[in-house]
Amino acid sequence: MQQLVTPETFQFFAQYFLAGFVLLSARSWFVLGERPRPNETLIEGVILSLINQFVFIYSFGWLSPNWINANANIYLLIEVLIQPLVIGGLAGWAIGANWFPAGLRRIFMPTTRPVRKTFGQAFDQLVEPVYVIVAFKDGKEVYGYFGEDSVASTDPEEGGIFFERLYDISEQGDWIEVSPNRSAWLTLDNVHSIEFLKNEENENAQNAL
Repeated sequence: MQQLVTPETFQFFAQYFLAGFVLLSARSWFVLGERPRPNETLIEGVILSLINQFVFIYSFGWLSPNWINANANIYLLIEVLIQPLVIGGLAGWAIGANWFPAGLRRIFMPTTRPVRKTFGQAFDQLVEPVYVIVAFKDGKEVYGYFGEDSVASTDPEEGGIFFERLYDISEQGDWIEVSPNRSAWLTLDNVHSIEFLKNEENENAQNAL
């Protein structure tokens, strides 16, 4: 079978495939989410490559053909590596901070599925530490603090929530950090609900700190 990528076709694949995957990688540094299916990754890579091409032509179209020919390697490096890294990083940071309107967010995350696990979507949208109440189907509840050292994962085999601090609730409703201090990893197989309380909304926990 004839090779798809040859010296003659390398630039085409770099511009319309590689650039998109570089942008995807840079975006993933800031945006947590479920791993897309391989066909979705390919589609998203092509779409983002086209977006990158549009931005590149608009930004660098003023360069003269003579300069481009004399600096072809540098020109291609900027087009398929440096610019996608910058765009992907900025887009991921803005998406993670919820700064993108819905329409623009959809452009930079074209194959994000709305049917992803809802708790994954909820944790993905957090922009600051919160207090969390996890209620299980058997009636038990876990009270935790989800901060910079906490993690939430939707992995089908190892998914769950890691709380960096755990709390007990007193008869007066105050949040009291357990003693000795502990952290915990919770699997979510039998979870009934997850409730989020912002720091300023949870005065009882603030008083307990």
